[in-house]
Amino acid sequence: MPRKYIKKKVQKYSQEDVEKAVEEVNQGIFSIYGAAKKYSIPTTALFDKVKLNHIQNIGRPQAIPFQQEEGLANGLRIMEKWGFGLSRNETLDVVTDYVAKNNLKTPFHNNRPGPDWFLNFKKRHRLSINKPQPLEHTRKK
Repeated sequence: MPRKYIKKKVQKYSQEDVEKAVEEVNQGIFSIYGAAKKYSIPTTALFDKVKLNHIQNIGRPQAIPFQQEEGLANGLRIMEKWGFGLSRNETLDVVTDYVAKNNLKTPFHNNRPGPDWFLNFKKRHRLSINKPQPLEHTRKK
């Protein structure tokens, strides 16, 4: 699995073009093929929009629902504030325990996320891994 997905093609049409094309097809001014050619929209994309088959989120759903993932990220931030910054493996251990205790069905092998999931998790929640520094006891309190 690639570490960073690079999109190969760039869309040469805007959302407004798609809306105009769908409207013209629904009014009977153009066929789907004619409107797709006029606005330079792929025929299959316009067909899906006209037939309302278009799904907002493309791709596989997240392994852990976003709200639960946000809760995990907030917990990691709080632990870091208290002076318990976690390493990559410790973070993955916390997530493994969380998945097991909440009986979540995930594509993870043995309920343990892989390195790609971890990198994307960090990116989604703007987390960073810093080496924990010793703090004074009174400051931790």
